[in-house]
Amino acid sequence: MQTYRNSSLGFSISYPSSWEVVPAAWMKQFMSRTKRTSEKLAEYIAQGSQPFLIAQNPNVPPGVAIPAVKCQAYNPASIAAAGGIDGVLSSMIRYSQQAYPDFEVNEFTPECVMAGVVGTKMTVSMTVLNPEGNSFHGKTEMHFLPTPSFVFLVALTATSDPSLRPTEELLQIMRSIRLGRRA
Repeated sequence: MQTYRNSSLGFSISYPSSWEVVPAAWMKQFMSRTKRTSEKLAEYIAQGSQPFLIAQNPNVPPGVAIPAVKCQAYNPASIAAAGGIDGVLSSMIRYSQQAYPDFEVNEFTPECVMAGVVGTKMTVSMTVLNPEGNSFHGKTEMHFLPTPSFVFLVALTATSDPSLRPTEELLQIMRSIRLGRRA
């Protein structure tokens, strides 16, 4: 496992050694292409913050959603202004339903313990088209983890096909999260 540490955020997470960190420039390019999916999705993306870490496993069979972990940090005041985590999730669901015809909330747990804090977990699935027009059905597990300094969003995405989903790797990533060691 490789470990990413950000002492100013007080955050660390590990991911498999075969995974690669996605450069910020690539993410901006990807997000600009995703905006074409829907006007509402473009609006939602414009409102969001950029991830501070994206790592992915590009070594998957063709036609399968690439496993990835995406980490973002939000100011607690901005989350509160959006109606708290429930307000953020409601907006996220509304925009996603407009952007993806088969968007579905698979699981919602309003209180769960992760990395020593009580957070919120939501699992969603949808079909996404890449810029080349290929269709991928994926499942994303999102964890909102509030601390006094930041609200962290850790999202794990992979194929929704249970036989190809890297379940053990995703569990290892989630177990590796450490919060609160701010420099």
